[in-house]
Amino acid sequence: MGKTRLALITVALLAVASGIFWYQARNPQQTSFSGSPRVSNQEPSSAVVVVGGNAVNVESQEGGDTIAVDLVVLAEPGFVVIHNSTKDGKPGEVVGHSELLSKGENKAVVLDIDPQATKGDIYFAMLHADINKDEDFGGTEEDFPLKDNTGNIIMMKFAINSDATPAVEEE
Repeated sequence: MGKTRLALITVALLAVASGIFWYQARNPQQTSFSGSPRVSNQEPSSAVVVVGGNAVNVESQEGGDTIAVDLVVLAEPGFVVIHNSTKDGKPGEVVGHSELLSKGENKAVVLDIDPQATKGDIYFAMLHADINKDEDFGGTEEDFPLKDNTGNIIMMKFAINSDATPAVEEE
């Protein structure tokens, strides 16, 4: 009777362990057993998560011909690139990019975009590597997007929440 009970307990423990590993594999947005964060690259977030030395944070903002990126963290020098959103909510064409940013923290990065952003527009701030080390953004075919350790592109979705405020001239 003792060996049968031990065998049943062993089978039950293996089933529970298999279920836990299966669940973690199917739910990558959850925290892993080691407590390290996993990243979702599709939804806006107010939290900054540094993955492999790279991170980007941008808040919803007023429309205009510039975009302000609050924080860019890079493991190696690279670029933050603004993509518009396709009709199905995925990153589309490049509408602007930064100059080469240094390794480490880069705060308050402001870059020009074309066409001008208006209320309701959705964009993605995406990190790109300087692949050929020429210090010039050569487009998405030349300077590839950076990815996290699970293969997701490191980017943040954000919205334009109002049209640009007209400049008021002081007399």
